[in-house]
Amino acid sequence: MAHKSGMRGLVRAAAALTFLLALVMAVSLFGCDKKEPAPAQDCLASGQQALNQRDFKQAAKLFAACAEAQPRQASAHFWLGMAHFLAHEPQKAVPAFSRCLELDPGHVQAMAMLGKLYSFDRDKLKQAHELLSKALAQRSDLEDARFDLARVLALQGQYDRSFQEFNHLFQGELRFALYHTELGKILLALGLKPQARQEFERALKLQPDFEPAQRQLKEMDQPAAPAAPAK
Repeated sequence: MAHKSGMRGLVRAAAALTFLLALVMAVSLFGCDKKEPAPAQDCLASGQQALNQRDFKQAAKLFAACAEAQPRQASAHFWLGMAHFLAHEPQKAVPAFSRCLELDPGHVQAMAMLGKLYSFDRDKLKQAHELLSKALAQRSDLEDARFDLARVLALQGQYDRSFQEFNHLFQGELRFALYHTELGKILLALGLKPQARQEFERALKLQPDFEPAQRQLKEMDQPAAPAAPAK
């Protein structure tokens, strides 16, 4: 039972914290679209400006207008998906990313984002695994996609492979305490408390005020509740 509840906690926490990674990804992708005609560039630029200002609802409206005006422009659907995702509207983001991939099957960022969204649906973990693996095969430097793949592998019970993906992340210069925190949660769900504590402490070395890691250590240090008396 502890193992199952730990895995459920992993899903909930990752769903909330992965927002940061997606926002960083969105900002870093500005100007990375394939060369588009001038009208299309102008249309996307207005939406990206709203996105950069964190006005995600307005960005979604602007990108939706782009997609309607140029329905076969893959990048318009991709950015529409990003705006919906960042506005916490995954049910609208999924069809946008899917349409992007229909128009451009090699769109790596759309693969990664659709894989991310599928990773929060236990019925679609296989599709998430396939999309994230395909994205990483083309762009091995996509840290957020590798992080999502590590989570998916853990949820599929492939813990050795999950740890391999986390170790791959840790070979580079980490920007996020989130990675160590989520690995710590996986280890905690498996009952590996000393190893979990080590990861939470590593997270706090990277970011001393990282509340999720602080909370995990605080909960670990709380004395266990006394067992209920037998009836």
